[in-house]
Amino acid sequence: MYDVLKDRATGEADTQILRLAASIRCLAEDLREMSQGGKPDSAAASLIHDAADRGHQLANRLDRQGPGELLDETKEFARRRPGLFLAGTPEDVDCGWYSVTHLNQVAHVADARDSR
Repeated sequence: MYDVLKDRATGEADTQILRLAASIRCLAEDLREMSQGGKPDSAAASLIHDAADRGHQLANRLDRQGPGELLDETKEFARRRPGLFLAGTPEDVDCGWYSVTHLNQVAHVADARDSR
C-alpha cells in the first residue's frame, strides 16, 4: 500500500511539473509574440523578448528535472539569497512556503522510491 501511494504521489508531482512547464512555455510564446508586434528598437520590446527567452529556459529546465532536483535547487537558492526568496507580500510568502513544503514532501517520496 505504501509503495502504491508513494508511486502515485511521485507520478502526480511529475505531472504537475510538466503542466507548469507547459503553462510557462505558453506564456513565453505569448510574450515573444508581444515583443515582435511592438517597435523592434524599443526597450520594452527588448525586455519582453528577454522575459520570453527566460520563460523558455525555465520550461525546458522543468521538463528535464524531477521534483527532487527542483526542491534541491529551491533550497539552495533560499540558502544563498534568503531575502530575495522571502521577498513579497505575506500572501506570497505563505504560498511560497506551501510550495516548498509540498515539494519537500514529494522529494522525500521520490528519494524513498529511488532507495528501493
